[in-house]
Amino acid sequence: MSRFSDVTHTILNWLEGHSEINEVSFGDSNEIDLSTHTNFPLCHVIPLGTVYGGATNTYNYQILFMDQPHDNTTEERIEVLGMMDEVATDFARYRYDQKDYVRASIGSLSGDSIYDEKINRLYGQSLGNVSITVPNIQNCE
Repeated sequence: MSRFSDVTHTILNWLEGHSEINEVSFGDSNEIDLSTHTNFPLCHVIPLGTVYGGATNTYNYQILFMDQPHDNTTEERIEVLGMMDEVATDFARYRYDQKDYVRASIGSLSGDSIYDEKINRLYGQSLGNVSITVPNIQNCE
């Protein structure tokens, strides 16, 4: 059965297995403790909610792809944004290509660039609403 935990674990496992990601975290974005999560690049998965339908459930997530430039030069910031864009692109490609694996359909993905110049110098991409619709098996039996 494809339920919230199955879909969530599929996302987390893919992110943890990506060669460009060193750490994956989950939960509210306010819970990202950058004093303990220091192994960048970092992905953070935020559950946004569920839409319950008669025959399907749709699980919504926000996924943050973040890194810190070491020297904080313009060229390095561009490089970090580009690398996080590549990881987000890989994730989108994987989700589209593997949709039958979790028996899911996924809507179009759009990303926003992340900039935090003041405290943490974080740069990256945010997939704002990853929606994955799966059959509600109990209602289909």
